[in-house]
Amino acid sequence: MKTYSTTEYATIQKPLIEFLKKMGYTYISPQEMQNMRVNASEVILKDILRTHLSKATFTHKGENIPFSLEGIARALRELQSPSAEGLLKSNEKISNKLLYGIEVPQTLQDGSVKNQTLPLIDFSNPYANDFSFTQEFEVLRVQKGERQRHRRPDIVVFINGIPIVVIELKKSSVSIEEGISQMIRNQKEEEIPQLFRFIQLTFVGSNQEAKYGTVGTQKKHYASWVEEDEKYLPPFFGELNANAIEKLMYSLLSKERLLEMISSFIVFEKSSKKVARHQQYFAIKQTLKRVQSHSGEVGEKPREGGLIWHTQGSGKSLTMSLLATELKHSISGAKIIIVTDRKDLDTQIHKVFGNVGICVSQAKSSTHLKELLGQGVSVITTLVHKFLSLKDKVIQEGRDIFVLVDEAHRTQGGELHACMKKVFPNGCYIGFTGTPLLSKEKGSLQKFGGFIHKYTIKQALRDEAVLPLYYEGRMIEQFINNEAGLNKRFEILCRDLSDEQKSDLKAKFTQFRKIAPNLERLEWIAWDIYNHFKAYPFKAMLATSSKYEAIKYHQIFQSKGWLRSAFVISAPDMREGYEEVESDNADEVRRAWEELMKKYSNEEAYMQYIQDEFVHGDEIELLIVVDKLLTGFDAPNIGCLYIDKSLKEHNLLQAIARANRLFEDKECGLIIDYRGLLEDLSKALSEYEALSGYDAHDIAQAVISLKEHSLGIREKYQALEKFFSGAKSQEDYEVFLGDKEKREEFYSLLLEFSKSLKLLFLGEGYQEDFTSKEIETFKRALKFYIQLKSSVQIRYHQKVDFKAYEKQMQELLDRYVGANEAQVLVELVKIFDENFLSEGEGITQNAQADRILSATSQVAIQEREKNPFFYDDLSQRINRILEDYRQNRIDEATKLLRAKEIYQELKGYNNNTDQNYPKALNKIAQKAFYDNLKSKFNDEQKLIEFVLRLDEVFVQKSQKPDWEHNSEVSKQIEQIIDDLLYEYEVDIASNRVEELIVQIREIGQKNYAGSQNSL
Repeated sequence: MKTYSTTEYATIQKPLIEFLKKMGYTYISPQEMQNMRVNASEVILKDILRTHLSKATFTHKGENIPFSLEGIARALRELQSPSAEGLLKSNEKISNKLLYGIEVPQTLQDGSVKNQTLPLIDFSNPYANDFSFTQEFEVLRVQKGERQRHRRPDIVVFINGIPIVVIELKKSSVSIEEGISQMIRNQKEEEIPQLFRFIQLTFVGSNQEAKYGTVGTQKKHYASWVEEDEKYLPPFFGELNANAIEKLMYSLLSKERLLEMISSFIVFEKSSKKVARHQQYFAIKQTLKRVQSHSGEVGEKPREGGLIWHTQGSGKSLTMSLLATELKHSISGAKIIIVTDRKDLDTQIHKVFGNVGICVSQAKSSTHLKELLGQGVSVITTLVHKFLSLKDKVIQEGRDIFVLVDEAHRTQGGELHACMKKVFPNGCYIGFTGTPLLSKEKGSLQKFGGFIHKYTIKQALRDEAVLPLYYEGRMIEQFINNEAGLNKRFEILCRDLSDEQKSDLKAKFTQFRKIAPNLERLEWIAWDIYNHFKAYPFKAMLATSSKYEAIKYHQIFQSKGWLRSAFVISAPDMREGYEEVESDNADEVRRAWEELMKKYSNEEAYMQYIQDEFVHGDEIELLIVVDKLLTGFDAPNIGCLYIDKSLKEHNLLQAIARANRLFEDKECGLIIDYRGLLEDLSKALSEYEALSGYDAHDIAQAVISLKEHSLGIREKYQALEKFFSGAKSQEDYEVFLGDKEKREEFYSLLLEFSKSLKLLFLGEGYQEDFTSKEIETFKRALKFYIQLKSSVQIRYHQKVDFKAYEKQMQELLDRYVGANEAQVLVELVKIFDENFLSEGEGITQNAQADRILSATSQVAIQEREKNPFFYDDLSQRINRILEDYRQNRIDEATKLLRAKEIYQELKGYNNNTDQNYPKALNKIAQKAFYDNLKSKFNDEQKLIEFVLRLDEVFVQKSQKPDWEHNSEVSKQIEQIIDDLLYEYEVDIASNRVEELIVQIREIGQKNYAGSQNSL
């Protein structure tokens, strides 16, 4: 029987087992699970699946006919057949089989053979399926020869014997980020992809926090679930105060909801698999409820539509595609028209729908739109302007026409909307917007039918669906033609640089004395962008007022060699959005355009290259835009938007949202404003002219003052100082961090401090709000605490997580503090290296002892299953030493002496040189049996004989490949152990025999698997 030595099992895993039972899932113990599988590479429970499939029937000539045994066997073989296509492609194929069944040939009454679809899951009747789960599901890793040959997901949920959900649990003191990393690791090709081929949902959680994803979900896209149905949770939980993981599991694992998520709310794109977030799920459910309130029969009113406001960056396009699919599935004969008001958005929507497998036609003209509708095409994308020439023609009067209008705030009023209503008089109009409605627009909501669903900026930030945006206004004009201003500017730029960096900057700075007056402002802004951009590790976008300025900015960056830039403009004789055709500097714009067309052949190829290279390549760091791509362009790697353009209301909110997307290691987006649109953000957002049309609560937290946020650095610094109050020496600090939970709290405080310090340096506001002395204090504190972190990681033998901490701080050290003096721990010393003890001699005796005890304790935890008696005893003795020292019963020297004694004992056992065992026992595995069985024997010689007999058994059985995962071999071993216990008359109560047999078998498997013990 497996012994669970961590509190994780008691505090979260065991309660969740009972929780799932309460939800109606059947529990299968690890021991029962072993009997259900041939080996640990097999992940389908074939007996359960075979039983379920035997109940399935197909209809022929009005008769329900069960599937043949051969047909069922064929389906099983097809489901289990290996794939070399990679995890995502393999998962997609299996997902299709789960949704649509497997075609198998069946012999009919007349002797003919026809293919019939054998469903794997009954989606129409959830309770006709078998829902079960297990814990510690042991799966053999693909990569052989590793120290750890298996992975054991905490909980795996099965439907009809097919693994569908993997759950990783963490106790509350451990960040669930660690669990997400494990989940992602386990999907790699050398790990256990054979399990994840079938998986539809992945959960990671603790009692405090829980998130979900699917196969291939990156860490940043794991999402929390907010249950919007107020009647959903209370009937199950009653007055109980459910924790985070329980709420998530009930929301997504209730049988009806789980099948619904699998069938309707998971999609594949070209290179990823996506699962709906809660706002997408509830928006679609509420929309379906609304439109289905009318049957759509002739004589009834048109179906009721409405408006969906989901803040930008929260997956609006995916919501539209999921809704279109559900409308087609739930309403027979439904036709979906997706309407946008710009060609690039039309192309983008068409691409998004195609990527998720929806067959969609793109109307090239108003005539083509009419033709497509006449041909019965069910999903069409088109531009709203194509309705103008059709305004007097009714094309379709049916009530099953659904018009999905993107960026509905731009088309809900005026002639364009009237034209759509004329063409489809009985259509159901569903509008989508990523920005809140202006106060003056809310009165016209009845044109769509009122709000269906809202997902505000504030909600998206709460859910971490988007990143916060920090704003800083920079008015360049104050420095131009002003000697004092120029000098002040140089001081600001140089304040955090080394002497060498200052010298380099000064050489470049003098170039501005030679700038042509009409370009001076652009040069200054370009110079400012260049210096700011160097400090931020992501790409950026610059929004400027005209095509001419876009070209000039690009020329400046290229000629100076500052940044790798590119610009996007429309043709010289074309409008950009609703702007007038430019007349000034037309010749230069035309020449630039001709060069582009010469290089790329046509506008479509030019746009495609720019977008692909900016998002996926390295050639473009800064993208300069006028109107194109300023809205609707999804580039998650944009870290900063520089604004040199007059923007207001919808255009401003849409523009700044370019920087709010989730991206690896990106914690926020920056908005640098050279037009003073929001001045210094000292007032409510709605009080500024640029956003004055909005209600204040609708745009709350749209942008946050970088300057105001930077002031929080003082609180973060004080929190660290308070945490260590009373510590006077390096030793005091390190001893204080002896407790693991205190170390984790310290790492968290340090990470928050470093984040705030980084934001501080990314802006200029701190120049006025902090003295030079304060800035130096922050820098010294950062360096000290990073060095302290390295020291305690060495002392307490703690593995380093560079991704979570070091990258953030290393950037700060490199740019602002100077990293040469700070040592960052790169590699842990291996405990059994001959230099392990000597390498700790330069520190105090107490620190040496802590280092040794922490390292040996880790080994005891990792190796416990090989010899529970030995390693449990070792752990208890380590704890006694620590407690004796805390109680002042021993001094530092004694603590170190006893620590070294334990270390030498562990090393002797590991090297098989320990002299405390009978001479006849010369293998580590034999000694493990001896330790764990000696309390059961009164006769030492009989015990030795028993151990040697066990050794013979495992040596013989371990010759078979993959023996330790073969259930038949395990049964044989257990039978032999049972016979030996009887033969040697081992003194043990009858109700404990089975437990002892399993313990002996597991100790043997752990010691003889791939080791010298088997020789």
